[in-house]
Amino acid sequence: MKKQLDNIYRRYFPEIMTGILVSLFVITGLLIFGIWNSTSQRESIRQVTQDKLDSIKTEQSEMKKNILEKSDSIQFSLKEKLDNINKK
Repeated sequence: MKKQLDNIYRRYFPEIMTGILVSLFVITGLLIFGIWNSTSQRESIRQVTQDKLDSIKTEQSEMKKNILEKSDSIQFSLKEKLDNINKK
């Protein structure tokens, strides 16, 4: 039995080693592709999130500006009404 295994091993050693090396090469390639793909997806998600944050900040800035303008308008209107009351 041992002699038969030894003969098989000697006879097919190059094919066995080639299979092992090809398997290692394929696994390494898949690993590298997976890491690269994961990094790419993470960068894409980061960019989308940053764009959403920028949009929210812009919207908040515009809302704040509108509120300040309305506040100034109301304050001016109240001041005019108060001046009119005081003149009477």
